[in-house]
Amino acid sequence: MAACGLAVFVKTPGFSPLKTRLARTLGSARAVEFHLRSAFAMEALLHRLTRLETDLNVFWAVAEADALEDPLWRGFPRLGQGEGSLGARLSHVFDQLWQEHEQVIFVGNDSPQVSLEVWQELLQESQNYSYYLGLTEDGGFYFLSARKNIPPSVWNKISYSQSTTARALMGELKVLGSVGSGFMSYDVDEGSDLARLARENRVGGLLPEQIDLINWAQEMSEFLAQPGGQPSCLPPNK
Repeated sequence: MAACGLAVFVKTPGFSPLKTRLARTLGSARAVEFHLRSAFAMEALLHRLTRLETDLNVFWAVAEADALEDPLWRGFPRLGQGEGSLGARLSHVFDQLWQEHEQVIFVGNDSPQVSLEVWQELLQESQNYSYYLGLTEDGGFYFLSARKNIPPSVWNKISYSQSTTARALMGELKVLGSVGSGFMSYDVDEGSDLARLARENRVGGLLPEQIDLINWAQEMSEFLAQPGGQPSCLPPNK
C-alpha cells in the first residue's frame, strides 16, 4: 500500500462553468484562463513535490466523467469525482484513494500562491495528526490530510462554501481522531482576491509557473483599475 495519495480537484473548460464569481470581474474567458494558469502552476509545483516526497502519488480529481481523457489533465493519473453533491463527490474520491493509500490529501486549484516550502511543511506536520487542514480566510480549507478514514456521513453532513465549513468539518473529525491546522492562506474567488494575488512577493521559493501567474494577475488588476477597464476590453491573451 502506497503511503500517500493526493487529489487536486478540478473542473474542465467547456464541460462546466468555471470561477463564476471571478468571471463577474474578469469576464468568463479570463476566469477560465485563471483556472488553467492556476492548474498549470499547481501541476509544476506537485511534480516538484513528488521528486522530494517519493511516497506521494498525485491525481487529478476531474469533475466531469466525459473529461477524464481531456489532454489538460494528462500530467497525472485521473480520478472521477462521481455524481451528486460536493459532499458525495468528496466522499467518492476519498474512498477511491483510501483503498490504496495510508494517507489521503485533498487540495483545491484556487490557492496557487502557496510556496513549495509551505507544502513541505504541511506534509510534515500532517504526520502528527489523524487529520490536518490548511485553512482559508473565508472559512474553508485548501489542504486536507487524513490518516484515518472519513466515513460518507461526515462528508455529507457539512455545508460547503460557507464561513463555517472548516470549523464544522474539524468538529466532526475531532470525534474520530486528533485534528490540527497549519498555514492559513486564501482562495482566489473574487476580483479582490486576484488583486491580492497580484501583490504577492515574487521571491520566497515560488516556482517560475507561480511567478508567471502572479505577473498575469498584476496585468489583469492594473488593466481593470484603469478608467473604463471592463472585462470585455481586456488585452489579448498571451
